[in-house]
Amino acid sequence: MSARAAAVFVLSASLLLASRVGVAPAAAGTTAAAGTTATAATTDGTRLSPVAEAGRSFFLESCASCHGKHATGDGPVGPALITAPSDLTRIAARRGGAFPLDEIAQIINGERMVDAHGTRQMPVWGERFAAEEGGDTLTDRLVMGRIRMLLYYQQAIQR
Repeated sequence: MSARAAAVFVLSASLLLASRVGVAPAAAGTTAAAGTTATAATTDGTRLSPVAEAGRSFFLESCASCHGKHATGDGPVGPALITAPSDLTRIAARRGGAFPLDEIAQIINGERMVDAHGTRQMPVWGERFAAEEGGDTLTDRLVMGRIRMLLYYQQAIQR
């Protein structure tokens, strides 16, 4: 099994297990102790799940330049953009407390435009991730896996 196939398998298995045992992939549900060197924590102090932590890594790599390292819309590229990047920690608050996983996935993947933004300035990450993966038969699953990890991270950091 190739390394890419193994990554898809591990990701799929962890998402399936989380859904079957009723654990939200966004947070592991344990509180981070003060002074520890634990992984990043959510806004309420719970540790990120391994899936959300992987999403955080992808976020820092792909999204933080515009949205900022804390996802509040204050990245260094933001001032150069026509439309300011969104505060991604307030998505649920702007939608009555619910985090719209499918809608945000479609925005990241380029399947849905945000009307208030006018023309699309945000990269179509589905296309970029697919180009990085090489376009073979695993590409779609790998791209959706990366987008899901980003979603679970974003869900975990809601205020």
